[in-house]
Amino acid sequence: MLQFYKNHKKWINVVRNFGEDFFAEDIVMEAYLYIDKKENVNDNYFWSLLRSLTVNLQRQKKKHQLNELTDNLTIFDEVYSETQCKGYILEFIDTWYWYDKKLYLLVKSGYSMRKIARETGIGFNSIYNTVKNCEQKIKDYEKIT
Repeated sequence: MLQFYKNHKKWINVVRNFGEDFFAEDIVMEAYLYIDKKENVNDNYFWSLLRSLTVNLQRQKKKHQLNELTDNLTIFDEVYSETQCKGYILEFIDTWYWYDKKLYLLVKSGYSMRKIARETGIGFNSIYNTVKNCEQKIKDYEKIT
């Protein structure tokens, strides 16, 4: 066990290389607790333990981001009521998939596409293409009506 404590900075750098900077120290400490009562633990086992703990934390972060997304999308009702569109356009928007509808209305209410991408983990290109396609749908719909 002492051999792992001696290389503490090395293990923190390993976790940082996995892509987790802020919680690197916490992950290493959790790994120490995990191997505390185990015997015959080598560097390879400890490295894979750090990797799995890091991946688990990143998965939890993604779930948390999705929860934040749903929290942010509760604003949707307010945005929807404040959107300055013609009534028949809003009825048309209601027929879209929820993803398209919510992203389009969030962007049109003043939220930045980059901010939405950063807060939700959705790719910027995906948001951009969705909004672009939605605008084209509205143009096509207005031609018909």
